[in-house]
Amino acid sequence: MKRRVGDNDDLKHVSSADGGSYQDDMLRAFSETESTRLLKKPPQLDKSSSISSAEDSNNTKVASLSHWIVPALLCAMSYALYNIFIKKGSASIHPILGGVILQFVAAIIGLVLLLILTYGPTEEQMFYDNSGIYYSVLAGISVGAAEIISFTVSGMGVPATQSIPIIIGGSVFFGTLLGKIFLGEMLSLTGWLGVLLIAVGIVLVATDPNSSLE
Repeated sequence: MKRRVGDNDDLKHVSSADGGSYQDDMLRAFSETESTRLLKKPPQLDKSSSISSAEDSNNTKVASLSHWIVPALLCAMSYALYNIFIKKGSASIHPILGGVILQFVAAIIGLVLLLILTYGPTEEQMFYDNSGIYYSVLAGISVGAAEIISFTVSGMGVPATQSIPIIIGGSVFFGTLLGKIFLGEMLSLTGWLGVLLIAVGIVLVATDPNSSLE
């Protein structure tokens, strides 16, 4: 019996290299491991990691031309009709009132579509954050200003064959430059050549001697 007690005592009092007991070493190791586990951020909570992965995903998953060219052309057609209708009505309505009516109709259409998507068969989740709301407000301000200015220009009697190419072409030109400055987007030499051609086209349309005021 004494030998067994001695054996147990030896097991309980095995000394470590730094003079501590075996139990102390085990407790210290467990505490360090647990502290490391608790302090380590989960990957999904690392905001920079999430943003980086999202950007990589956006950069790699680019739709082919055949998927987006038709919607893009329909959007261009809508903008063309938008400017034609503004031109037709600009002589009969105040620019600010015309802009307000235009935005009010667009808001009603958007609200109806929002309700259909939210409560319809698809029941889509409408996600948003503060940044999305902030830039949506800025976009709304920009669109509102563009609509009022467009009504003003058209009300001056400028032919649609001049005003529309300059407004649409100018938006492409400035959009490309602002995208480079504020978004860091890059264009190849061919792309910049296209931007140069747009600028030249704007000048040619604006100075066309065959265009006359109404």
